[in-house]
This record gives sequence, C-alpha cells and structure tokens, in this order.
Amino acid sequence: MRAVRLLVLLVGFLSSLPAAATVYAPLDAGRLATESDAVVVGVVTADASRRIGRRVVTETRVAVERVLRGAVDGAAVTVTTPGGTVEDASVVVFGAPRFQPGEPVLLFLRRRADELVLTEFGLGVFELTLDDDGTPLARRTTPFAETRTVDAMALVAESGDARAAGTSAAPTVAAPPDAEAFTFLPPVSRWFEPDRDAPVIYLVANADPTLGPTNSSQVVDDALRAWTEVPTATITLMRGGSAGTGPSIASGTCDDRSVIQFDDPEGELGPIGQCAGVLAMGGFCNGTGTKVVGGTSFQRISEGDLTLAHGLGACYSKKGFAEIVTHEIGHTIGLGHSSQNPNEPDPTLRDATMFFIIHDDGRGASLRSDDVAGVSAIYPVMVDPNDLDGDGVPNANDACPTTPPHTPVDATGCGCSEAGHVACDDGLACTSDACNASTGRCVATPIDCTSGDSCLVGTCDETTGCATATVVGDVAVSCVYGRPFPPASCGGVRVPGSVIRRFRRAGKLVRIGIQSDNATRFTSAAKLLARAHAVVDHAAARRRRPLAAACASALDAALDDATARLAPRLPAD
Repeated sequence: MRAVRLLVLLVGFLSSLPAAATVYAPLDAGRLATESDAVVVGVVTADASRRIGRRVVTETRVAVERVLRGAVDGAAVTVTTPGGTVEDASVVVFGAPRFQPGEPVLLFLRRRADELVLTEFGLGVFELTLDDDGTPLARRTTPFAETRTVDAMALVAESGDARAAGTSAAPTVAAPPDAEAFTFLPPVSRWFEPDRDAPVIYLVANADPTLGPTNSSQVVDDALRAWTEVPTATITLMRGGSAGTGPSIASGTCDDRSVIQFDDPEGELGPIGQCAGVLAMGGFCNGTGTKVVGGTSFQRISEGDLTLAHGLGACYSKKGFAEIVTHEIGHTIGLGHSSQNPNEPDPTLRDATMFFIIHDDGRGASLRSDDVAGVSAIYPVMVDPNDLDGDGVPNANDACPTTPPHTPVDATGCGCSEAGHVACDDGLACTSDACNASTGRCVATPIDCTSGDSCLVGTCDETTGCATATVVGDVAVSCVYGRPFPPASCGGVRVPGSVIRRFRRAGKLVRIGIQSDNATRFTSAAKLLARAHAVVDHAAARRRRPLAAACASALDAALDDATARLAPRLPAD
C-alpha cells in the first residue's frame, strides 16, 4: 500500500481554518463579479472527492435557485475545488471551502477548462443567513468582511460595482482574535533538510513578462536569501535550475518538484484583473516521518510550490514582487500568517512580511522581527551540550569554547583570529605560512624567490634560503613583457594609452620574431619601444598636468630594459 501523502495548499481562508497561506490585496463583491462567469444562489445537495490524474479534488453539487449574473446550464451546477480525501491520499487545501449537504450558499464562479471553480477561492463564497426581520443576507466574515442583503448582492453582481447597492452592512460576527505571535500552518510541518546541512532547492519555471527573466530570477534569489540569512535559523534556500510549467499545489497536484511559477501559467489562480484578491499561493506537500523540535511535533515537508497570479506586472514594482515572493516562500517552509485581522492593533504583527495583506511599502525581500522569530522557532540553531559553541570540537578538547557561530576552526576548536589557534609557522625557510580563514586551517605555500619577476629563476634551500639567477637565451629577450606594465610606481597615475599599447605590441612582435626567427619583427618592436619612450618623455615635460616623475622614471627604465634585451637580435646597420 502506498504511503498516504498529505498535500497542503497555502491560500486564503473563509471561515474557521486556523491559518491562511497567501498574500492578499483587498477585494469586494463588485470586483469578484467582474472576474466571474456566473454568480448563483443555491443549496448544496452533494459533496464528494475523487482523483483526476495526480490531482485530488472535491466536486460539490449545488441546486441553483437564483442566477444573479451570467448563465449556467440546467438547474444545478458542479463546483470543483482542490483537495479532499480519497482511498490513498488526504489533500487539505486551505482556502478551498468544504460544504455540507443542505447548506445555502451564494457562489461567485468562473470557468476553467471544463470545470466550474470558485472565483478567488474562499473569497468567492458567501454564507446565507437571515436578518432579525427575516431578510436573506449574504455574508463573508474573513479576511475581508462584507455583508449585504441577497437583493443588494444581486445588484452588485449584475453591475460589477460594489457601490450599486450602497455600502456593505456591518458583519454580525466578531472579528478574528488577534494572534499572539507567528503561526505554523496546519498540519504543522517543516523541511528536514536543514538537520543534515542540506539546502532546500527551488526550480524556476518561467519569468514574469513585465519583470523579464533577469529581474524575475533576482526577485527569487533575494527572497530565498532573506530567509537563509537569518543568523538564528539553520535553513538554507537556493534557486536550482529551470523547470517546465505545469499544474502545481494550487490545483491539488504533488509532483515531487519544488517549483516557482510566474504569471499563473496553468490558470490555477484565475485572472486578477484589478490587482486585487489572491496575489500568489505558496504551499507544501507532506512526506512520511515526523520530528519533535522545541517541543512541537512536525511532519516532514517533501515539496514546496509557489504560483504568482497573472497580471501582477501591471500592479507591482520589482520590490512589490519581492515582498510577495518572500511572503509565499515563508508559507512553503511552514509559516502561517502573523495575523489575519485587517485591523490588527499589534504593530509588530501588522508589520510582519507574513501579515496576510501585502504592504507594498518598498520593503522588498526583507523580514521583520516576527518573521525572524517564526523561522527561528521552526529551524532553530541546535545547541549540543557536549559542544556548546557548535564548532564540531567537543568541549573537553576545545581550546576556544566561545568561538562565534559558523566560524571555521582548527582541530583545537579555534578560528584563525583567536589567540588559542595553533601557530602556523612550520619552521621551514622555503614556505610562506598563514591561516586560511575559510577553513580555519594552516596553509604552507612554497615561497617565490623571484618575487614574481619573470626575468629571474629562483631556487630555495632550507639551509641557505633563496637564490636567483637571470634567465638566458630567447626567454631573456621576451621575459620583460611578462612583468607588470605600467610598473607599480605608476599606481593611480594616468599613463598615456599609446605607451601601454606600443609596449604590448612590441612584446607580441618579439614573440613572433623568436618563433619565426624573423629579424624584421625585432626591428619593428624596437621602433615601437622608441616611440613609447618619446611619448613618456613628452608627457613628463609638458607644463599642464605632467606625468609624475617617479612614474616616468619607472616607465623609462622598463622601456630601456626591453630595448637593451632586444639589441643583440637587431640586424647590423
């Protein structure tokens, strides 16, 4: 029997679900209507789940009593929502409401392929109740409260204008309770990769048409980096290669790939049109296994997906995109919203990037204190009582027991800059010894007795030290062109470009002359060196901004040396 897999789609919610998992822009019934192909009032008659390929969906049958907008076929409609329970899988999709037979509802619907689906998921469902005087009411309580009479809703649905029937009536239920801090998405889950120092890899399927490929990749990289660089958390997120577009968690599909998709390529979120409603969805699939961290039992996340809505490029700047992606990445690693109260009084929760409404305040890919606390709780830096500074060296053998976190250390547990680090001097005359800060280890590098001079050959003896000799033969003629030019004395000085070009051209001619034994190449090289010499002398003698004397002297010396080495190869006059 195959292991049961639990799929979690992180979208907005309508009623009592404990955590939502998308980022919103405010959306009223008028805007919902303009995105909908039909708005109907009816009663739920049946509700059942089934598998369609890799998808698990629930099909709800609704007997239609009144059509407020558009048209439907027949006296009943079948509404498809992602998620449900079938024989080998339980799929929980937050934001896709579940219905009970006999329940009266007002639904905003759109057509996707051969299915009727809810417009903006849970935002497209209103419960039907009666006012004190018996007047039918359509009511949505969260995340954007809206209550109207059914007749008023009919006017709004027909016109697509929320003002057509006056303002929304006050909701008749209490606002959602304030959160005390960050939340975890149910079922409480986390990636196990950080526990073995492995990164979580996200593939990118495409680019936003307005941002373009470069900026789209940059937005993803910045968002992943924001979560990775929290010093009190161990999770590492990385962008991998590319992937093809396809169905995602947004339609109830797990395919064992973690993929980020721009512009809703499969039409899973629906048209955003007026930059409102569900802006993006991020979620995860659960694999087998559990682990207790900080006293909380977590299921294992095996896949994380993120899908951004179509048309966002007309609504948000690059920084707005970065905030949205950062928020949704937070959902894919297990975090819920800091708060789902539009009137949240706690400034810390309201300011969090994981707040359920986009801020669009220029923050881009950045975290706030509540976000940092949340990711640190799910992926804490573990402290081993036998290795308090976490450097891999047991306390009993650690000469530097207070080494800062993530500092590379040597076998004694000390970093390069710490007083307890072993001495890196190996006592040998022919090596240069130093500590490599990236590894914490000593490195012995053979010394260069020539100090990089290409016209010398060097040897080193552990007893007598360095010895050098000048190169001979053809190498003695060409070696000067391997030295730095302009010389170090010209650092920061603007050397005439013609001097540099002629020197380099002369070197090329010398090498060709040696290879072909062609004396005319040496003659041409000598002429180039002479012209370079003349330019240096002129630059040093000019009244306005003359070439610095030290630089001019060093250039003359280099040109003289090159000319002298070339002289034996020039043809006799």
